[in-house]
Amino acid sequence: MARKKHKDQHKEQRDALTLVFVGHVDHGKSTILGRLLAETNSLHDGVLERVRQTCDGKNIPFEYAYLLDALQEEQDQGITIDITTLRFATAKRDYTIIDAPGHKQFLKNMVSGASRADAAVLVIDAEEGVREQTMKHAYLLHLLGIPAVNVAVNKMDLVNYDAERFKELEHAITSYLSKLGINLLRCIPVSGKEGANITARSAKLAWFSGPTLLAAIDELPSPTPLTTRPLRIPVQDIYKFDEHRVVAGRVEAGTLRAGDAVIFLPSGEQTIVRRLLAWPHAPVASARAGEPVTLELADEFLLRRGEVIVHPGQEPSISTTLTATLFWMGRDDLVQGKEYTLKLATEAVTCRIAAIHSITDSTTLERDVKRSVVKKHEVARVTIKANHPFCFDSFKDSPTTGRFVIVDDGIVAGGGIIERGAQELQSRPFVVTKAGLAPKRHLVTREERAKRYGHEGMVLWVTGLPGSGKGEIARRLERLLFDKKKNAYYLDAATVRLSLSSDLDFSEEARHEQARRVAEVANTLLHAGLIVIVNIVSPYRADREAARSLIGSRQFTEIFIDTPPERCMKRDPHGAYTRKGTVLPGRDFTYEKGTKALHVPIPPKPDYDVLAETILRNLGLD
Repeated sequence: MARKKHKDQHKEQRDALTLVFVGHVDHGKSTILGRLLAETNSLHDGVLERVRQTCDGKNIPFEYAYLLDALQEEQDQGITIDITTLRFATAKRDYTIIDAPGHKQFLKNMVSGASRADAAVLVIDAEEGVREQTMKHAYLLHLLGIPAVNVAVNKMDLVNYDAERFKELEHAITSYLSKLGINLLRCIPVSGKEGANITARSAKLAWFSGPTLLAAIDELPSPTPLTTRPLRIPVQDIYKFDEHRVVAGRVEAGTLRAGDAVIFLPSGEQTIVRRLLAWPHAPVASARAGEPVTLELADEFLLRRGEVIVHPGQEPSISTTLTATLFWMGRDDLVQGKEYTLKLATEAVTCRIAAIHSITDSTTLERDVKRSVVKKHEVARVTIKANHPFCFDSFKDSPTTGRFVIVDDGIVAGGGIIERGAQELQSRPFVVTKAGLAPKRHLVTREERAKRYGHEGMVLWVTGLPGSGKGEIARRLERLLFDKKKNAYYLDAATVRLSLSSDLDFSEEARHEQARRVAEVANTLLHAGLIVIVNIVSPYRADREAARSLIGSRQFTEIFIDTPPERCMKRDPHGAYTRKGTVLPGRDFTYEKGTKALHVPIPPKPDYDVLAETILRNLGLD
C-alpha cells in the first residue's frame, strides 16, 4: 500500500513555482506578502485574528507585515532578519515564497534564499524609488540566474497613486534590469497597506491597464521540471547494516528507478540500484527531483559523502578547476591565492582563487579588470582551483549542482554560479564493477569472532605529517594491545606502497588511490575481527572520511599525530624532506586536518610509550 501511495503522489503533483521577494529594507515586502496570504485564505485558522488581538493588546495599529514575524527581534528592529518560507496556492499552481531580508548585514541570508528561486518579485517604494540596495538585489538576481522577474512598485498610496511617478520608476528599473539582461515581465503599481492591486483591482489605479500582482505571479513561466534533467543525487551519508550498506541522498535533478544502472562520481564506480527505500515506507519503484531517497546497491565498494550519483552517459564535469561568477559577502576581502573551502551540494573541497578576471561594482555596474582583491558586496568573475577533482555542472545545465558557497574561517562568505569547468582532469576510465557480483557471506559471524577474541574488530587510523612520529606510536599501539591479549595488527602504508600500490606514484590522484587501497585492506582485516592500526599520512580529509564511510563510524577512529612541520622536517627519519623531487604535505601543500579525529599533540621530547598508553586509555582499550 505504501508503494502505491508513493506512486499516486507522483501522479497528483501540481505545477509548482518557487518565488523570492527581494527589495530595500522597509520597502514593504512583508506587508505585500501578508496581504497575499490573507486574501488567498492561505493562513492557518485563527492566525489573522490572533495577530489583530495582539496589536489591540499592545495598542498598536495592525499591519499585515506582522503575519510574517517569525522572530520577536523583527518587530524590535523593524526589519526582516530571517528568511521566511511561505506557501499558498491559486487555481493554476502551488507556490513556495521566500521572503528574503533586505538589510545589508543580512545579505548573505538572501543568497541562500534567492538561490532556490525560479522567479522573483522585486519590491520598490514608490516614494523612495530605486535605491542602492535595490540595485544590489537586482544584480544578485542576475548573478544567481533567476530567469524571470516582476517588479512591484509599492506604497503608491504615499504618492497619491500618481501615474507619472509610476512611469518614472518603471522606466528607471526597466533600464537598469535590461543592462543586466534580466527579463522584466511586469511592472505593477500596488499598495500593500491599502490592498490596492494585490489580489483585486482598485479604482485608485484605474489608469493602470495591467494585471493585479497575484495575476502577474500566475503569468510567470513555469520552470523546466527538474525531473526531466539529468540525474544528480549528491551522497549525504552511508549507513552500514550487518553485511550490507545503503546510500542516502536527495534527488536534486532527474528521476531514479529501481534496476537503473548508475555511476558514482568522481570515483567512477558503477553498479545497479537493487532497491529504493523511502523509510518509514516500504521500498518504492522510483524517486524524483526534490525527494530524499535511500539506495541499496548490487555491489559494495568504497563510497564517501560528496560523491554524485548519475546515469551513464549523463556525467557532469569532473575537474579541479572551474570558472564562476562570485558575489562576495565576507568580513575580509577575497584574496587571490588564499585558501578557502568550497561547498557544493554535499561536497566540501579546499580551494584557492587561482585568478580574478574582473570585478564589478553591484551598484554602478562599473567593471575593473586590474584589481586582485574583491571587497564586500562586489561581484567577481574568477577561476577556482580545488585540491582534488570534484563534480559540478554549469548553472545553465543544472542549477542545483551549478552553484556553490565559499566558506572563510568557518563562515559563509560568498556565493556563486558556475560558468564552466576546465578541461576535465579525470583521464582514467571509469572503474566498472560487475553488476550482480556479490561476495559470499561468511559462515562465521562477526559476533562469533568477537566472542572468541574478547573484543570487536576496529580500525585505528593513525595519520599526520611525514616525520611526525605516527609510525612510532602506531607500532607501540600494536605491541601494547597484543600484550593485553587483543588481536592487533599494524598495517603500514609503506608496506602497501611496496606491494598492492607498487604501480602508484606520489601525485595527488595516486595519493587518493593509495588511501582507498589501504582502507580496503584495513576493512578486510577488520572483518577478520582484528584491531587494525593503520600508519598512513593520508593528507586529504576526503580520503579519511571515505575510509570512515567504508569501515563504519562505530569501528573507525582517526588519530591525528600533531607535530609542527618544522620539527617533522628536522626529525625526518626516512630522509623524505631532503630527497629531491618530493612533494610533501606540510611543506609543499596543506595537510587537511579532520574535525572528528582524536588529537594527539607531540611535545618536543616525546615519550612514545606514554603517548601510546594515553591513546589507549582515551579509547577505553587500556
